[in-house]
Amino acid sequence: MIDENSSLDPQNRRKKAEELLAEKKSQKKRFKLPITAKKLIHELEVHQIELELQNEELIQARFEAQEAGSKYEELYDFAPSSYITFGRGGVIEGLNLNAARMLEKDRSNLINKRFGQFVNQETRALFEQFLKNAFISNAHETCDLVLKVNDTPAKIVHLQGIVKVNSEHCFVIMLDTTEDGKAANELRESERRYHSLFENSPIPLWELDYSRIFRKLAELKNLGITDIERYLTENPQKLIKFVLLIKVLDVNNEAIKIFKADSREMLMKSYMKIFTELTGPVFIQSLQC
Repeated sequence: MIDENSSLDPQNRRKKAEELLAEKKSQKKRFKLPITAKKLIHELEVHQIELELQNEELIQARFEAQEAGSKYEELYDFAPSSYITFGRGGVIEGLNLNAARMLEKDRSNLINKRFGQFVNQETRALFEQFLKNAFISNAHETCDLVLKVNDTPAKIVHLQGIVKVNSEHCFVIMLDTTEDGKAANELRESERRYHSLFENSPIPLWELDYSRIFRKLAELKNLGITDIERYLTENPQKLIKFVLLIKVLDVNNEAIKIFKADSREMLMKSYMKIFTELTGPVFIQSLQC
C-alpha cells in the first residue's frame, strides 16, 4: 500500500514499479529467454505494477473525496442557519435540518413542496417577487416574510438569496427575525404611549434639542471659560445667541392652548417670542445641570 498522504507522479510511479518488480524477480526462478522476450515481459510486468499503484491512488483519492463530502454534509445539515435551495417556481429542492425545523416538518416531506404554502397571504407576493428578481438579476436579493406554520405563532423571517449565472437553482439563507420584530413593535408601542402622555399632559410641555448648545459649551470650555452663568449674565447678546441654538422638536396641546397659538407649527417657530427676562436666569441655570 502507498502512504495515505502522498501521491506518486508518473516518473516516481515508474521508479516504484521497477523496485517492486526487482523484488519479485529475486524471489522467482530465473529462466533463460531471448533478450527481446525478456524486455517485453519486463515492460508488461512494470506496466502491471504501475496500474496497481495507480489503482491504489485512485482508491485513496475516492476515500478522501467521500470523507470531505461527508464533512460538508454535516456542516450543511447541522448549521445554525437555515439553508434552502429553490427552483424557479418556489419549489423546495433541498434544505438543511434547521430549515426543516423552522417549517415544522420532516425534511423528506418538504422536498418538491412549494414554499409559498408556508408564507402568509399578505407577504406571499413579496416572496414571488424576490424569487423572480433573483433569477433575473443573478445578484444578491433579500426580502422579509411572515411564515404561518400549522397552529403555531407566526414567524418573521429574512431571506437572502442568489442565483448563479445560467443556474436553475436559487440558494437562500433564511434567518428567524421574530424576536427582532417583537422588539421593534414594543419600541413603537413605547413611543406611542410616550406621545400620548406628552400630548395629553395638563401642563405645557416642550420637546427641545440642546445638542448644538452642548457643542458650544464644549468650545467655551476649550477656551478656558468655565463659569457659564457669569459669562452669559455679563454678555446678554451671547445669551440670545445661545437661545437661538435651541431646536424645538415638538409642543403639546396644553402649550398651544396657554400661549394661544394658531397652530403647533406657529408656536414652534415663535419660541424666541416667549423667551423673556424672567426665563433667562432659569435657562442659564439649566445649563449648569
